[in-house]
Amino acid sequence: MGVTTATVLLCPTLPARACRVTSSLVASIYVLPTAYNVIGETWTYFYGLGVALEIAVLAFIIRTAWTWPRTPRANNDVEASRPLHTARTA
Repeated sequence: MGVTTATVLLCPTLPARACRVTSSLVASIYVLPTAYNVIGETWTYFYGLGVALEIAVLAFIIRTAWTWPRTPRANNDVEASRPLHTARTA
């Protein structure tokens, strides 16, 4: 849990590219021990559902990090170029 918590805390502070790489890398690596935990268990049905849900969430994280927009959309460029406060001229 410490690794995933650190990822959640670092993502808002890292640049977009570093966050994308970090999220993809950590989620990809974290799938392996998650799947390994269910192998050989006697309570496969109980643990299997939890592992399946966790792997589904990790797959969603990897997909979202991979497909996250790298540039702003065209219609947002106009709004981004406007100043926040406009001075009135009298």
